[in-house]
Amino acid sequence: MRRMVCLAATACLLAGIGGTAASAETVAEAHAKLRAIGKVWNLDVAKKDLAIYLPLLAAAPKDGVAVVRDLSYGPDPRNKLDVFHPQAAGSGRPVVVFFYGGGLVGGDKIYPNTNELAYSNIGTFFARNGMVGINANYRLVPHVTFPGGGEDVAGVVKWVKAHAAEYGGDPNAIFLMGNSAGGTHVATYLYDRDVQPGGEPGIAGAILLSGALTLDKTGRRAKVTEDYLGPDKSKWDALEPLGLARSYAGKAVPTLILTAQYDPQGIEQSDVALLDLLCKKDNACPAFMQIPHHNHLSTALSLNTADDSYAPRLLDFIRSTVAAGAGE
Repeated sequence: MRRMVCLAATACLLAGIGGTAASAETVAEAHAKLRAIGKVWNLDVAKKDLAIYLPLLAAAPKDGVAVVRDLSYGPDPRNKLDVFHPQAAGSGRPVVVFFYGGGLVGGDKIYPNTNELAYSNIGTFFARNGMVGINANYRLVPHVTFPGGGEDVAGVVKWVKAHAAEYGGDPNAIFLMGNSAGGTHVATYLYDRDVQPGGEPGIAGAILLSGALTLDKTGRRAKVTEDYLGPDKSKWDALEPLGLARSYAGKAVPTLILTAQYDPQGIEQSDVALLDLLCKKDNACPAFMQIPHHNHLSTALSLNTADDSYAPRLLDFIRSTVAAGAGE
């Protein structure tokens, strides 16, 4: 069901990069807590991240943004997305689609039990900066197998091309942004021509935010990899995103690769490996930034708060890519 929610009745404020309600001291305190957690990632760390950033998210400005929730982009019950757009009339706005993480087996476009604060901040951030933000759900393992994640991304791209203008968006200026397992699926779409509509990506750019570009082949999560990539382990290297990128011969997409200072080592290594691969393959390195002070989830939670650790770099990549005419 289509549900319109206006986050405020006041005039749209699009000039600010992030929130302004929290003080610099509060952001510094958040960074100190993340530093104390260190280069560790597990569910307990995710809970700590939420405890750190939910107060900042609650205080963050949300005015001038309208939200339409639970629009269907495909036949599966999880093929749903939320659209965040400026209330002020406009057209030709870049569209940024966010795919969250969850280890391929979990997650939601609204982080559970956060009063719609976590992850909604991302769509709100883009809308408050003159863009259209979209948060998308996708099918989860074991109910989907490769290349189903990339196919869901393709379904969202098709939907955006058909409907972006209804929300003031430009169907030729689509950016895909994937965090962790969301990055797995975005990268699959980028480097598997079989899932790209018409065999071309048809997007302006991509943002990999601590993307999981290699999958676990040992340990307890190897079962998840097997459920997704199939029982033939000899094919796993070729089917995971980094392997797809090695063999990809299609159209290259301007890409921003982001890692966090306190990312797990495996995530950081896979992202740097993609950076190295693309530098050699395309004779031009993608944009890259290691985000200081942050870990695997806090980067996503920080957008639209007073914490602007990487928000300016993110917006600059999108705007400069659009200005360069990278869209189709």
